[in-house]
Amino acid sequence: MSFRNVDSIFCSHMKDRVHQGDILKNIKFIQIKNLPEEKNIDYDSYEFPYIIILSQECDLKWDSENHIDLEILEEVKAIHDDYSCLNEKDNCDKLKPIFFKLINISKKLRKPLENYSLKNEDFSIRDQDLQNTKKYINKIDNIILNLTKTINSDKCLPNILICPAYLATDFFKGNHIANKKMSNMDSKDKLLKKNNEFKRYHFISAGEKTPDLVIDFKHFFTLPREYLYSLYNDHYLYSLNVIFNESLAQRFSFFLSRIGLPEGHNSE
Repeated sequence: MSFRNVDSIFCSHMKDRVHQGDILKNIKFIQIKNLPEEKNIDYDSYEFPYIIILSQECDLKWDSENHIDLEILEEVKAIHDDYSCLNEKDNCDKLKPIFFKLINISKKLRKPLENYSLKNEDFSIRDQDLQNTKKYINKIDNIILNLTKTINSDKCLPNILICPAYLATDFFKGNHIANKKMSNMDSKDKLLKKNNEFKRYHFISAGEKTPDLVIDFKHFFTLPREYLYSLYNDHYLYSLNVIFNESLAQRFSFFLSRIGLPEGHNSE
């Protein structure tokens, strides 16, 4: 994702995948309250007016690429099911379509063929071998074996880290979470708006599609990856531009890594 104009807090991308700093609207969230002995699970249901994606950008990128490979793997498995019904006695007319399907699949791979223990020549066949059944079988076996062996779920994210972004007007009055009493921050709003004075909170100025927002770093959640992607296209608004996104990510990580010392001690 390329961001050019860093004078603007916000920017948009092509919604090719989820990115760190993406802002989405109206996201429902369910939180389990307890697990009683009965089968019914007690839970709370929220709808956050806005959320911001905080998972690492590199993790989101690898996750997206890996999921594409996993979809390809499903295609390969389907081809393998058809192919496993054939044998060397079958003629090339039955093997050619399978081989050319694998060629088309190879064009979808996001990484170089070497990453899958394959080479360009694995997907080509010489003119003199066009009627050579054994050649087709060897090539098909090799492609299917290496794709099924090298594609895995190692870099897939089961969940994506998010923070709710509360309406600043509600937040400063302590009304930003329904049915919960929160601190009134009216007396501190100028400091927070001016320079994010408080380590726990992060203020985001209003944009074309969002009002003034406040993030509370004590309130972070994860959403199932598949659930978030199912909502993504309809709920994506825009993203924080690169510098503003990096500032948010840095302040969030700093807040989580802080160390509380016992009373009477300091860091010196």
